[in-house]
Amino acid sequence: MALRVMSGHAWVTLDDGPNGERDLAAGDVFLNAGQTLWVAAGQHAVVEPLGRDAVQYRFSASAAVRHADSALKARSTQGEACCA
Repeated sequence: MALRVMSGHAWVTLDDGPNGERDLAAGDVFLNAGQTLWVAAGQHAVVEPLGRDAVQYRFSASAAVRHADSALKARSTQGEACCA
């Protein structure tokens, strides 16, 4: 899944993922508006605003996932923007 910051500044904490092994991508990441972070299947992300302003973000599936979903005629995972 792609986590894209729409506005504001985000502090994102990623866990080690579903296998419990130390993932090099785990830990704290700081994102600005327009930046995208890829979150692996089964990995958890905590999104918080950095500073006083709200952060607006969106999770969406990668192109490969959207293609597979459309092949199965599943509903799109593209959602509304979220705020923190």
